[in-house]
Amino acid sequence: MRRFEGYSVIVTGGGNGMGRDIARRFVEEGASVLVADIDGAAAAAQAAELGAAAAAAAVDVSDPAQCSTMVQAALDHAGRLDVLVNNVGVHHLFENAMDLPDSEFDRMLDVNTKPLLYTAKAAVPHLRASGRGSIVTVASIGAVVIRPGASLYAASKSASIAMTKSLALELAPEVRVNCVLPTSTDTGLLRNIPGADPEWVRARYARNAENLPMKRLGTGDDVAAAIAFLASDDASFITGVALPVDGGRSAGGA
Repeated sequence: MRRFEGYSVIVTGGGNGMGRDIARRFVEEGASVLVADIDGAAAAAQAAELGAAAAAAAVDVSDPAQCSTMVQAALDHAGRLDVLVNNVGVHHLFENAMDLPDSEFDRMLDVNTKPLLYTAKAAVPHLRASGRGSIVTVASIGAVVIRPGASLYAASKSASIAMTKSLALELAPEVRVNCVLPTSTDTGLLRNIPGADPEWVRARYARNAENLPMKRLGTGDDVAAAIAFLASDDASFITGVALPVDGGRSAGGA
């Protein structure tokens, strides 16, 4: 399938982890992609790997000015903008909220939530002009299936879902806005929880996989496929949706 011939797509956090799979999926389906990442070297390496259809930008999406520069880079690369994928996210060490410093809540909101508004403000005029504009955000099933030790992360991702639904109402019918809710996914984010012992992470991986009805962790390709669907004309009547990509966890899996 090449559903995105002639499309221009921004993927934030596109230089690492799940973002690499998302960017690759759009290029494979015919899109021009701006790989945006705070790690400029990683963004450049991913864009080089994807070839002429991709360009790179070093972007801190917690800075509204840099979000505007990012959108301009996509316009410079492809002459238009059709899809914005908000993929940037961070986690904190699994600790009770009472034991986490207030600065961690600020960090969760600054990276996981506020950029959704900043990127939208920069992108929406161009998404409206495209006639097929779409925003897809990577939230988390952890926002709706709550576990202890992830309170601040869950709060930030719950806000992401609320922002998705609000923007869907405000921007319809010109721009569709949806989000995906992955469960534990085998990416760099889960492997690089601040302060986590590698053996603890390995054990948690195994436990999470066993508890899911599908008996495996998600992959970046699983999430990329769901995002590509929501951004495509196949989902032209879908907006304001928070789509679980969770191996059955939200259906009753642990």
